[in-house]
Order: sequence, then structure tokens, then C-alpha cells
Amino acid sequence: MLALMFAIFGFGQGLVLTPLPSAAVATVKPHCTGAGSDLCDTTAQIGIAAIGATYFESANSSQHAVFVVFAVFASLIMTSVAVLSWMRRALPET
Repeated sequence: MLALMFAIFGFGQGLVLTPLPSAAVATVKPHCTGAGSDLCDTTAQIGIAAIGATYFESANSSQHAVFVVFAVFASLIMTSVAVLSWMRRALPET
């Protein structure tokens, strides 16, 4: 059963995470492509590390580990949306 869940999870990640960076960087202006790509990769790595650390810490000390992880994940998404919205307004039009 666990192998089936891992296979479904891996297939879903492959379908979503492979085209995601391309879609995220597609709207970046050509002169900012490097910074946009780095921001996308760094945000993904920090998010994965934060969610993993939160899960393992809360799994050892609380019964509500999944709720804590989802709360951290939602706050990371909201923070990312706010920063990216600010960046789109702050960058000069060229």
C-alpha cells in the first residue's frame, strides 16, 4: 500500500513540478530571467526545508503535525504571493 501511495505521489510531483519553473519564469522580462529563475529555485528549496523541519519537529512534540505543516505551507504561499506582487510593481517597465 505504501509503495502505491509513493508511486502516485511521485507521478503527481513529476506532472506538476517539472513544468512549474518554466511557467513561473515565463512572465519574467528577458533581462531579469536569471534572477527570476534563481528566485523560483530558492523559494522552492526554502519551502521544502521549512515544511520538512516543521513536520519533524511537530511530529515529535504534537499530535497535530499535519495541521501545523499546512499552516506553515499556507503562510509561505501567502508570503510568496505578497513578495512577488510587490516585485511586479517595484520593477521598472522596460
